Amino acid sequence: MQEVYRYIEEFDNIILASPIYFSELSGSLLSLLSRVQTYFASKYFRGEDTNPKKKNGVLILVGAQKGTEEKASATAHTVFRYLNALPCVANVFLLNTNNVAAIDDNVALKQSQDAANLLNRLCEGST
Repeated sequence: MQEVYRYIEEFDNIILASPIYFSELSGSLLSLLSRVQTYFASKYFRGEDTNPKKKNGVLILVGAQKGTEEKASATAHTVFRYLNALPCVANVFLLNTNNVAAIDDNVALKQSQDAANLLNRLCEGST
């Protein structure tokens, strides 16, 4: 986890991507993200200002149907807040995988490409 913390401190972009299971982020991602509680604790319990530098956040969620993204998105945005990555620069939701394979969802694929291009432009502008 120390390596992950180092990445959080160094990197300019945070991309959270997850399938949606029972209207929530995947369990393995939630387990990892629960470890960023250290930023909350440092601020509110220890009175330290250890907020990471400002980041560009992108959220990518894949689910079976519209509406399942709401709780998962809220959880991700809570984490983004403590990683100093709000507001998110892009949200990409693929929410029809019961009917259309993610690889065939042209709207979501375009949104993903647009998000990548936006991150590239933002990073070029910060150098």
